[in-house]
This record gives sequence, structure tokens and C-alpha cells, in this order.
Amino acid sequence: QSTYFAAKTMIHWTYSSEFIGSFQHPDKSIQNYVFKRGSEAFAIFWRDSEKAGIKPAQYSLGSEVEWMDLMGNKSAIAKGSDGSILLPLSKTPAFLLSQNPKLESTQQV
Repeated sequence: QSTYFAAKTMIHWTYSSEFIGSFQHPDKSIQNYVFKRGSEAFAIFWRDSEKAGIKPAQYSLGSEVEWMDLMGNKSAIAKGSDGSILLPLSKTPAFLLSQNPKLESTQQV
């Protein structure tokens, strides 16, 4: 049953969304796609690595973002001392939600 909810979440968020790019990260095992839907944007992140467990990845994407797992559960995002966000990435995809439709332009290198 949990697979059904995970698929339902992916379909709900990607249906009628426009692919707009991806974020760059020095760790090449981090994969992501950024989409726009109406006045909001979201990114799907996962770690393409055989190493088990969750490992944080640091991004500077602004402060108005939410983290959501495949079951639709939202949680707080840890912040670095420099204001960046720390995403808990694993092999399981998760969503970064934003009210900013230009989310892809917020990344600071």
C-alpha cells in the first residue's frame, strides 16, 4: 500500500508540470529535477549511490522552501550557519517545495 501512495504523490506533483532544469552540486551522486507548476516550483531530489543511509547535502536556495517525502509528509529543513539548507538525501526521492516559481534561479554557487 505504501508503494501506491508514493506513486500517487509523484503523479500528483509531476502531472501537468513543466520541467525547467536541475541544480548543480559537487557530489555527482546527487540527482534532481526542477519543475514549475502554476505559481509554484518544486524539485525532486535523490542520491544515486549504493551507500545506504541518509547523507545531508548543502544547497543555497532561499528560505521559503519545504521538504516532503513520497508519502506527502512535510518536515522542517535544517539550516546551515551560512543560511544554506541541508537536505537529507537518500536513494528514496523526496520533494523540495517552493512558492517561488523561479526556484531554479535561486541557487548560489
